[in-house]
Amino acid sequence: MRLKILLGIIGWVLFLTVAVLEFIEMYNYKRIKVEILGLSLLAFALIFASIKIRPSE
Repeated sequence: MRLKILLGIIGWVLFLTVAVLEFIEMYNYKRIKVEILGLSLLAFALIFASIKIRPSE
C-alpha cells in the first residue's frame, strides 16, 4: 500500500513538473494544438495513476 502511495506522489510531482514545462513551452513557441494534445495525454495518465492509487476492493 505504501508503494502505491509513493508512486502516486511521484506521479503527481512528475505531472505538475511536466505540466509547468509544457505551459512554458506553449507560451514561448505558440504550438497550441500540440500542447493541448500533450496535456490531454497527461490528464489521462493522471486519471490512470489516481485509479491505481485507490485500494482495490
